[in-house]
Amino acid sequence: MRAALLVVATCSTGALLPTPATTTDRLAVRSELLRLLPSGAPRPLAGRAADLVAELELLEAVPATPSFLALGVSGQWELRAVQASLEHAEAPSASSALPPAVEVLEVRQELDMPTEKARGLVRFRLADDALVGSLELDAIAALNAERCDTLNYVTTSRQLSLPRTPSCGVAALMEALHAGLSHDFLGDEGVRLGLQTTYVDEALRITRCTTRALAGSCAVHVRASQGTQTPHAR
Repeated sequence: MRAALLVVATCSTGALLPTPATTTDRLAVRSELLRLLPSGAPRPLAGRAADLVAELELLEAVPATPSFLALGVSGQWELRAVQASLEHAEAPSASSALPPAVEVLEVRQELDMPTEKARGLVRFRLADDALVGSLELDAIAALNAERCDTLNYVTTSRQLSLPRTPSCGVAALMEALHAGLSHDFLGDEGVRLGLQTTYVDEALRITRCTTRALAGSCAVHVRASQGTQTPHAR
């Protein structure tokens, strides 16, 4: 229902979608990108997928008003691809030991713009210990008063859940886990991140961080199917 409302509203105002002359090309680019980024664990954004993301961003299919941004980004999303900022990618590891083998299984996000709340869930497997765990976070996601394409995102809490303590230690686990996650999971608690929406439609959202060491990092989210369970229930 929300997706349908988004399409009707944007077509009637031209606030979100590109001009009709580019719509067919846009849908073709989006379809190819979705084929390259199937559901499941997020992938590094590189090669052809990175080219397609850049092509969609050049269309400037972004909200023209804060209300359209709130409408376009609200809901449940699956993280499909990540690209680290240059500074973050080149940062040395805090540990000299080999990182533990952590397999990210899925990453989900829910944005509730009327209440300015965001929730995230990472499910992962620690191979050496045969452990499956989760990382949950709560955050504030508010519209930016100066930019209609940007959210102010502040993490308020994190919760790591495991059936037992990992042999590698929690700090090493978190470092390895963060290596495959998007900027919304990497910000320090209480620190505001600027998350700029560079493309959004009824199915796809591309976001780039504009803050300090994470500036330029990219996350590609696909809207979760209807009936999908919320990232976490308390």
